[in-house]
Amino acid sequence: MNLAVPAYPSAVFDRLARWCLVALFFMVPITLAGANIALACTLLFWLLAGRWRERAEAVRSLPVAFPLLGLFGLVVLGCLYSDASHKEMTHHVLKFSKLVWIVMAATLLVRPDTHAQCWRAFTLAALITLGFSYLNIWWNPSWSKTHNQGWGV
Repeated sequence: MNLAVPAYPSAVFDRLARWCLVALFFMVPITLAGANIALACTLLFWLLAGRWRERAEAVRSLPVAFPLLGLFGLVVLGCLYSDASHKEMTHHVLKFSKLVWIVMAATLLVRPDTHAQCWRAFTLAALITLGFSYLNIWWNPSWSKTHNQGWGV
């Protein structure tokens, strides 16, 4: 991606949102806390970037967007008449809110360069995770939860 600073604040926030999305794809295989921080930053910069008409067009062009939003709406509608506790309803709404996050991320992934950067970041993080998993067989890193060297020891 081009690192030159654009003249308009919406373009700066859009670029920051795309970089946070790349960071999100990198963090998903490695750490949940980092992924949540990157997700929150992506949402913040996505909202600050505006460009609502452009984003609405991107959502309309995605065939999976309306089923995802409809499923989330169905969960929220079910919570309105449910006799479940407030804690359980909040849990389900937060869990299914990831469907809305997917639609938000898809509006950022329409650019081919962002799409490619996200794939590279996720692949690199998956390879790092795989490498440390196999390295854990012969070496005992301090952050490892298993502390078992060797094959099946």
